[in-house]
Amino acid sequence: MKSILKIFLALFLVVDLQAVGQRIDKSKGEPNLDNSIRHGKLKNGVTYFIKNLPKEQSKLDLRLVVKAGKDHQNDDQLNIAHFLEHMAFKTTKNFPKGIYNYIENSTEEGMVKFDIYGSAGASNTSYLFNAPSNNKKALETGLLWFSDVVKNLALTIEDIDKERGVLIQELITRNGDNFSKSYNNGLIETRLIPCHEDDSNFFEHHKNFKPETLRDFYRDWYHPERVAVVVVGNIINIDELEAKIKSTFSSIKPSKNRTIERDCDSIYFNDPPRFAILEKMPDPISISNEVTMKLFFRDPKSSQKYADSDGILRKRKLAIFLQILNKRLKESSKNYNSFYDIQADHTNSNRQD
Repeated sequence: MKSILKIFLALFLVVDLQAVGQRIDKSKGEPNLDNSIRHGKLKNGVTYFIKNLPKEQSKLDLRLVVKAGKDHQNDDQLNIAHFLEHMAFKTTKNFPKGIYNYIENSTEEGMVKFDIYGSAGASNTSYLFNAPSNNKKALETGLLWFSDVVKNLALTIEDIDKERGVLIQELITRNGDNFSKSYNNGLIETRLIPCHEDDSNFFEHHKNFKPETLRDFYRDWYHPERVAVVVVGNIINIDELEAKIKSTFSSIKPSKNRTIERDCDSIYFNDPPRFAILEKMPDPISISNEVTMKLFFRDPKSSQKYADSDGILRKRKLAIFLQILNKRLKESSKNYNSFYDIQADHTNSNRQD
């Protein structure tokens, strides 16, 4: 039987969610926003953006973005940025039983558990809280929880130990019966892409890492000057909301701990061309002898424009291009006795390929 040849053309593109409608004035280093966006920066460094959409009927979109992700992890901090994102839903100063427990046991919020979630990426971690626009208490709850995420996570040994298995199960569930394939893909990308995580020790690490490893990451990167608060939706009173953001976050003291940050994007784009061959990890379930090939195209232009409206347009054009390309590749692979399967894709990594 002929081997199945799978070729993945991986084109990576990202647009920072904070950059919608935003252009950067590089001479001043400050965002130049249109008049419909209220924004400011507190003395401690917290930045906020407020966008009123009077006709929007759905819930307010509250978002906390922390410039701390996988790129900021040390070698002994595998998946710690993601683990810390999970811990934000556990014990905090103002929500000792966790924000989920508070919402589930509150009748005045008009919210459900699924209105709150988080996501950890390469360069930042986002926390989202969807509050009813006409519910002042829910809005205040969201902002208070955000402030706890920045400086008041308990990170107890009990909470950490309870979450170890959750992160392991999440990885298994995400990969399903293709775990060995995912493992092999991760290894090859680790060899090709600077700052990429090596998951080969994932299970052992999550079972045994010391709680202080997680706390170190929290102390090193969760600083007010690395934080942005974004509120978008039908806002009843913008002045009142802005005042509430100021009163909630102004008391957070700037951290004296300044950790040197790696510029993974610069390392990646200035890195010489790489080529790697990896013998696959044996898969006891599958007897397939397929060969997987990956071709990465680096796209520094998109990286330079990620905070520009032109960059957003570039992303949309790329999405259309990939749809057309994949349709043609799919048709090509339908030829009689075809021995290959081809797919083109891009990812929301910070490093565009």
